[in-house]
Amino acid sequence: MMKLTSTGKAILFCFLAAVLAAGCSSEEAGTNNQEENPGETQQSDNQAEQDEQQTDDNGTDTEEDGQQSEDSPEDMSLTKEEAADILQQYETTFMVETNEDGTVEAYETEEELLSHFKTIMSDELAQTYVDEFFREDSGQLKIIATEPPVWLNPEVDYEFNKKNETTYHVVQRKNSELRGDREYTFELKYQSNQWIVSEVSSEKLDQVSSQQIKEKADNMLHALLKKDMDTVAGFVHSKKGLLISPYVNLTKEDVVLKKQEVAGVYELNETYTWGYEAGSGKPIEATPKEYFQRYQDFAEFDKVIVDDIEQRGNVTMNIKEYFPDSQVVEFYKDGTEENSNMDWSSLYIVLQEDSEGEWKAVALVSGQWTI
Repeated sequence: MMKLTSTGKAILFCFLAAVLAAGCSSEEAGTNNQEENPGETQQSDNQAEQDEQQTDDNGTDTEEDGQQSEDSPEDMSLTKEEAADILQQYETTFMVETNEDGTVEAYETEEELLSHFKTIMSDELAQTYVDEFFREDSGQLKIIATEPPVWLNPEVDYEFNKKNETTYHVVQRKNSELRGDREYTFELKYQSNQWIVSEVSSEKLDQVSSQQIKEKADNMLHALLKKDMDTVAGFVHSKKGLLISPYVNLTKEDVVLKKQEVAGVYELNETYTWGYEAGSGKPIEATPKEYFQRYQDFAEFDKVIVDDIEQRGNVTMNIKEYFPDSQVVEFYKDGTEENSNMDWSSLYIVLQEDSEGEWKAVALVSGQWTI
């Protein structure tokens, strides 16, 4: 066995010490590396989460972009043929089924019918049509006998104009005895993810003839004499109603009946104050049925005067001032010789144009000699 000298022992000891120190240093370095790696791993995990979140965000943005593209102006474009189809649906929606006496079959109340109309019309247009063409009577919904709204005729030339990204106009010229020569504009709007008919307006292209106005007033008086109040209501302005005055000087205190009230006027049991008697000042109080009896006196008359009214008697006439741009038809009865012709009387039917260009009655005015 080899024996180490003192010097050899010292050298060996130093070598072992160096090896041991190197091992410890390596282990410490490994430990330090292990302590540092969790931080790097956490950082990597955070980065991965951020990348994933970014991916999710990008995915969400893509979905939102997709949703926006569904309502984008490009997708909301409308063709002329599609516009005609929408106006055909609009007409079909209005033409509800009724039985022989005019009772609407599928809807019992105005609210139900209004909801039905709103599927293709704006709220305002739907409400206008319910008010103008229908009424509730004894728990039933009935249609008023009158001219229906104006419809597009796709077989006749019409214009198709884009106003903006969500509004188009369909324009068609029509000529009829009742409405004259007019240009109608159907406004289509994109609303709540669908196209609806927002508004119908018209422009007069020529002046209505006196004969047309006279015929309308004649027909209204004929229905009034027959007490066919559904037909009478069909002549009444849907928004302004029918003003009733016993004198040619009109005031804000005069009774105004709504279109639906005119249709059921003989069922109204309420007593109204229609005005005040000339001279005595006594109130003229009567139910509509009693008051409307006075119009039966005009089953016969001596002449008809169209929009050329003159001052008669001592009550200041203000019909034209009260209803500007109106047409007034006077049914005049001569006085009798035995009363020195002082017992003359007149019935004035006052008409104004509605939004569709049709002349509608806005007033029934009585005229006679007063003290």
